[in-house]
Amino acid sequence: MNDITQFLFLHGYSILFAGVFLSQAGIPIPAVPLLITAGTIAGMGQMDLYVALFVAFTASTISDIFRYYLGRRLGNRVLVLLCRLSLEPDSCVRQTEDLFGRHGVKSLVYCKFVPGLDAVVASMSGIIQMRFSRFIAFNSMGTLLWVASYIGVGYIFSDALDDLLLYAGHMGKTFFWLLMAALVIYIAWKYVRRVQFIRELSISRITPEALKSKLDAGEDIAIIDLRSSLDFKADPYTIPGAIRMAPENLTRRENISLDQEVVLYCT
Repeated sequence: MNDITQFLFLHGYSILFAGVFLSQAGIPIPAVPLLITAGTIAGMGQMDLYVALFVAFTASTISDIFRYYLGRRLGNRVLVLLCRLSLEPDSCVRQTEDLFGRHGVKSLVYCKFVPGLDAVVASMSGIIQMRFSRFIAFNSMGTLLWVASYIGVGYIFSDALDDLLLYAGHMGKTFFWLLMAALVIYIAWKYVRRVQFIRELSISRITPEALKSKLDAGEDIAIIDLRSSLDFKADPYTIPGAIRMAPENLTRRENISLDQEVVLYCT
């Protein structure tokens, strides 16, 4: 038995609980590999399958309840803070609001399968003042489905995954550094994309005062309101003449003339 596998055998439940809890709290820790590994170890007879399911379910639920009450108490500030921890904070808030706007409470059932959204949907439930009984019912269904799916995969394919764990153990430091290098490259790529996006925004940004001056001067400007349905319900006012449109519909150029200057705004 290699050192890595032995460490997982000895501290499996603690690692599983901590990893799932931190992941659902918004810390960028991949919980899925932990769940699959827990299922693999259970398939090898070194961990109880039902205890592993209970530990993962409990860790996720405690974290979700904590974030639900933070959302009820602090509002959008919690959502913004959690999204800052993600690799794509600019799209995180929007995706969460769109998800709730389209599917409502049902999004709690499958949001944990959507990377980047699993850690913020519980807070959104609190922000919109969803009843706790309704939240906990749908969240529990989603959590159980998420936990059982990945632990089940590890359990069913435990023989093949056991060979992978043994190979990783034999690779030792080489495997670890290869994994770290891949993670660093991925984060660096996301960071470069974010910097480029912010740079493009800073170049083409217009102030409210400048926009008002253009409108007062009679310039032909197409103003597009990109706010989500939740944001619009909270503040149902818009710039006179603005067209409400979802970001994904921009490429269709509906109601937008190519001869016009276009101004986009959101929250």
